[in-house]
Amino acid sequence: MLFLESIGPNGGGLHAYYRSIRAFLYLWEDEIEMDGWKNPIRKVKAPRATEKVLEPPRMDAIREMLDTCQPRAFTGERDKAIILALADACVRAGELTAMNLDDLEITGTVKIR
Repeated sequence: MLFLESIGPNGGGLHAYYRSIRAFLYLWEDEIEMDGWKNPIRKVKAPRATEKVLEPPRMDAIREMLDTCQPRAFTGERDKAIILALADACVRAGELTAMNLDDLEITGTVKIR
């Protein structure tokens, strides 16, 4: 953990590494090691996951992105819908890519998972 901290991943990245190492060591403890083995991760305090607040995109930047979408082309209409969903509905990229056709209603309502 000290080495990872020294090479500079951000707080969230460092916490993700910690969770992976912890999961591996708990699995190792349950599946491999004999009784009496002391899991070293129990002594390691989880790093603080810092949240970096991102600034929203400027309206002129959104307009520029929309202007690059090819009119009357399927990909252009799709790209416009993606940009507008991300901007208007505050949908995260992962939530957007998890949507299915069943999540869309004719009224314009969208189910976000």
